[in-house]
Amino acid sequence: MKRNFFITVLILAVTLSVYCSGQKDSSGAVKPVIRYAYQWTGDFDEQMKIYADAVEDEFILELECTPGLDHKQKIQVEIAAGETPDIYQYWSYETNLRDMAENDIILNVNDYLAVTNKVSRDSFSAGAWSATEVDGQNYGFPVSSFKGFFLANKALFDSYGLDLPETWSDLEQIAGVFRENGIIPLSMGSIKGDPGHLFFSSLAFQAADGYADAQALAGTLNFDTNANHRAADAIADLIEWKIMPSDTITNGGWGPQTALYNSRKAAMIFSFPWKISDFNTEIVEESVLIPVPSIPGAENSSAGFTVGGISISNLINKKSFNDPAKQAAVVTLTDYLLSDKVYTDVALNGKGFPAKILELPEGQDTLFDMVQNFTSEQDIYGIHEFFFPTLVTFDGYKSACDELYAGAVTPDEFVEKIQKGLNRLQ
Repeated sequence: MKRNFFITVLILAVTLSVYCSGQKDSSGAVKPVIRYAYQWTGDFDEQMKIYADAVEDEFILELECTPGLDHKQKIQVEIAAGETPDIYQYWSYETNLRDMAENDIILNVNDYLAVTNKVSRDSFSAGAWSATEVDGQNYGFPVSSFKGFFLANKALFDSYGLDLPETWSDLEQIAGVFRENGIIPLSMGSIKGDPGHLFFSSLAFQAADGYADAQALAGTLNFDTNANHRAADAIADLIEWKIMPSDTITNGGWGPQTALYNSRKAAMIFSFPWKISDFNTEIVEESVLIPVPSIPGAENSSAGFTVGGISISNLINKKSFNDPAKQAAVVTLTDYLLSDKVYTDVALNGKGFPAKILELPEGQDTLFDMVQNFTSEQDIYGIHEFFFPTLVTFDGYKSACDELYAGAVTPDEFVEKIQKGLNRLQ
């Protein structure tokens, strides 16, 4: 039996507008109306407006741009209300996609590939395709990949005669000097799990079995592992040593986190490619990339890996694709979204590394090149998010991260809260 889908957000759907399936042009012919919803503002949004004007003789393209996690909530509300956009960006991996696949909301990509002559499976690597897989079938097109990077303002370190940290104890040693001079050692926090849950993965995977435990999570339903306890203990150390902002909620989220680093109010930051374009050039010139400092007793060197994967994918509304009045327009728009031009622009505009196989032009953003070069020899480990069995359990993990970073729960209580959520599935 199919599950009730996103029932918890139904109450938010009351005010949604209803979109018609077509509009008449001056000749009386009906042109399909296609809705594309995405979370990227700035250059991507402007380029989509140009494209919408270019195709207005074929179909009417309604653009819906909602930044960040507000976009995720918007999609959930619209799905619950039966108003799913025709094509939309969404977070990747089975944790995020299974409900939509099981409820016939999103299209199996094979249906699109059967009718297009612009895109083939060979356009993407097997690793990229795995990010949209549910039960052996693909339900989306990977757009951008990501790799975590740890950036340190070397000019600040040099000005106070401090060495760049290599271990967790090194962080404790530098904390006092920076704090005495009004500088936060590490810009890190957690609000709705971001960016804290990604940093947590980079710590847990330093334990010998940390990554293997995470990969098995959907089957074992066991979060109560040595690796996760050690990572939570390491976060508690950061709180005790005043390494992070005192208010990790207000200073959580990608914007506040980057702003602290850009203003030289923080000496280090753990960040991701979708923020590269937001770093000030002069700050980048003062900075160097270093491995995430090693937690106590780390068996897996942080110099040899980083966390990453496919962040965003484009999904096609199955109902829209199967609508004869819309299918041609849906295919045309999808062809454009999967073009080399769009994927190159994704990289050039700082939205991440392209998930498609293609050669990028030379002369990228300095930090883009720095990250690409620094991480080129590192293994890429998928974050915990990818391995939670349901969206509800993943959301519980993110909420618990907010509490852990804020010091509202102990490390043991943090693990216990997540484990209780998983136990409900047994």
